Amino acid sequence: MINNPMEKNKDKEIDVLALEIHDKIKGLKMIYNTYTKKRGAPKLLNIFCKKCLAYVMTYQKDGPGKLLRCYLDRIRLPLDLQKRQFEYVKRGKNTSLDCKSCSTIIGTPIIYKPENRPAYHMIYEHFNAINYD
Repeated sequence: MINNPMEKNKDKEIDVLALEIHDKIKGLKMIYNTYTKKRGAPKLLNIFCKKCLAYVMTYQKDGPGKLLRCYLDRIRLPLDLQKRQFEYVKRGKNTSLDCKSCSTIIGTPIIYKPENRPAYHMIYEHFNAINYD
């Protein structure tokens, strides 16, 4: 339960922002592969900067639990972030996941060793994730 009135206002603002990107997300189809089968039912999450409430990305999360890391091949929108998975392979490195509005670092690049997959280690205190139904 949120007792701070400022926090309630932020949640309302994020809900409004999520509705604004609703039409962009409507046409997206889920990615199904071996990772989806391992982890469970996929869902789309809209990720927002906690500091300035700017939209960061839409991500397909497979299975239950907190969002600890974002695999580059599961980033659905915006397209410039989606294309980073191919840049990573070409250059062998990647840049951090930053908020375009306030430059807050949302995630840091890693290779998830058990699957040898490029991902972002998400900084939980720096983002809000809203499930898209």
